Amino acid sequence: MKTFIIVLIISLSLTNSAFAYKNYEWGKVEFKKGNYAKANELFKNELAENPENLKCRYIYAQSFVGINNLAKAQKEYEKVIEQSPNSELAKLSSIAISKIHGYYLEKTQMPLKTKPSKVINIPVKAAPATKSNPPVINDKNTQSLPNYIKPPG
Repeated sequence: MKTFIIVLIISLSLTNSAFAYKNYEWGKVEFKKGNYAKANELFKNELAENPENLKCRYIYAQSFVGINNLAKAQKEYEKVIEQSPNSELAKLSSIAISKIHGYYLEKTQMPLKTKPSKVINIPVKAAPATKSNPPVINDKNTQSLPNYIKPPG
């Protein structure tokens, strides 16, 4: 009887984590199809089970962009940055937040009524500028971003 209970508990815990993983995978499928609302729901379910899933949180934010809820997208991007400030996804989230602000400024020609909840500085390593090594302003990475930024990996 004890063995049966132990096996049952193990199988239930494995099944539960498998469903959470399926939420994330199915969410990515729906996102790629353009079903952002369905993807959003699946990512939300995944994050309820596994709030540390940084890739899921990032794509969850992207799904909010897809359903045109930029305020919630920004909040999720900020959570990505909070969870892992030095990660590649944090850098992409910072760019996405800048794009959201740019979108509002461009469309309304007015400053945002709501400001970011906090200012986030992401350290960037750069060689110091000298006469022989002048600073280079390279904006090519931020001018033609698609509606969503594909996460690495």
